[in-house]
Amino acid sequence: MTRDKGDLVVKVVNAQAAPARTRIDLGTAAVAPAARLTTLQGEPDAVNTADARPVRPRPSTLRGVAREFTYTFPAHSVTFLRIKAG
Repeated sequence: MTRDKGDLVVKVVNAQAAPARTRIDLGTAAVAPAARLTTLQGEPDAVNTADARPVRPRPSTLRGVAREFTYTFPAHSVTFLRIKAG
């Protein structure tokens, strides 16, 4: 976890072939109940080319964020959670 312009940024890599249910503990930081999520996911041998982009950022919103929460990270993925800190 890092801080960027007051936000908490959590970066998670799931190199497994199965989704990973993970408990996140942000310590004592006061946080907003929603976070911006950016996920890159693809097969391990996937390659982006000029004609095809099998791996691309997928933005979404994660609700239910708290000091402690769980999230299931997709298989073969890199996920960035940007959480507003209070």
